[in-house]
Amino acid sequence: GIADGEVCGFGIADGEVCGFGIAELSGAPETVDDEAKAGAAQSNLDVVALAFDEQGCKVLVQALESAQPVQARGIAEQLHGHALRAAFCPNAQLALQKVIYHLGTEDAAFIAEELAPEARAVAQCSTGFSIVERLLEFAPDDPRTAALADRILDKDLPGLFCHKFGHRAV
Repeated sequence: GIADGEVCGFGIADGEVCGFGIAELSGAPETVDDEAKAGAAQSNLDVVALAFDEQGCKVLVQALESAQPVQARGIAEQLHGHALRAAFCPNAQLALQKVIYHLGTEDAAFIAEELAPEARAVAQCSTGFSIVERLLEFAPDDPRTAALADRILDKDLPGLFCHKFGHRAV
């Protein structure tokens, strides 16, 4: 589980720096999804390192905001497997919110799936509740979002509604 008060846990040190700029982020091909994913994966860009870095996350968010959908999918693909860790990081959670906001339900579905095992902890986290809010806002009918919400609401509703951040996730 996630320890109370853990902010950027899972071995990500505050202040990790990647040093890549927007040009490297938006360099994915503009043709089909597979080409974008392959281009992003082959680049020297470490999207995950950027997401967890204070300055890098700003670059990543800007890239997601200005990228074509194919390019944004290539960036989002590299965040697969890191959503739970990102939910507890004040920097990386912003990148997840942008993925949810700028891409469709299917492209953001991995986020709900990865958060599900620690759904309640995410909802009660000072950074995680915002991701749950975005999922409920932009993908309320998706079965993966519904499953995440069910896990959050599974027990102790009064405790959730009275929680400093938990009440905002429902």
